Amino acid sequence: MNEKKSKTKKLLPPILVAVIIVIIQTAWSVFICAVTFEYIRWYVLIFIAVPLIAAALIISVLISRIKEIIKGEEDEASKY
Repeated sequence: MNEKKSKTKKLLPPILVAVIIVIIQTAWSVFICAVTFEYIRWYVLIFIAVPLIAAALIISVLISRIKEIIKGEEDEASKY
């Protein structure tokens, strides 16, 4: 049971960081698109596409990190 709590404690920070980053990115891109909505240009598409791609990458890295934590692999940085 103690090991389960340890894994839960290790899962919480990466999940929180990923959620916070995705929320900030989404809010920023929505704000920029709302401000520049009357100017439908290529940069509006960039402000929609780039955060979506970044969010997908962040979620994929988060999933791989969760798998590492569940398997019991330690952080690379903690080895040094």
